[in-house]
Amino acid sequence: MGYHNAPNTVNGTSYRYLDLTLYFTQYSCSANVAGDGIQSASVSDSAPYDGDTVTFTANIKAGATWHGWYSDAACTQLVSADQTYTTVAADLTLYAKATAAIGTGIYIKSGGTFAEAQTAYRKISGAWVKVTDAAGLKAEMRNMNLKAGN
Repeated sequence: MGYHNAPNTVNGTSYRYLDLTLYFTQYSCSANVAGDGIQSASVSDSAPYDGDTVTFTANIKAGATWHGWYSDAACTQLVSADQTYTTVAADLTLYAKATAAIGTGIYIKSGGTFAEAQTAYRKISGAWVKVTDAAGLKAEMRNMNLKAGN
């Protein structure tokens, strides 16, 4: 930025002091959580000035599936599929979306360590059916063990 202090053309004087007022556009940015798989969401600068860059960062829970940054709370308008998103400052509110992993709650021992089963089946009337209610299956398994032990 520069300025020139020209002498007054009427009486040939110049000013010793000059008051300058500079105006900058300041924006507001916020990062919000929109899914049960998000541990935290943040923005590098919540009040950036015009020309600055801001970075939106999301940390997801273990096993969660990342979906992206969205411009609406319903998460229908995808802005970026990257977990860390950098852009030029503007008035911007983004929503981080990730879904938590849905486990079966049933663990099997394999190679000396326990691992959660990805899917579980049970036999009903001679047919194998995928289990959708892990709590119900675990209760059933406990009852079967009690009956077998008696």
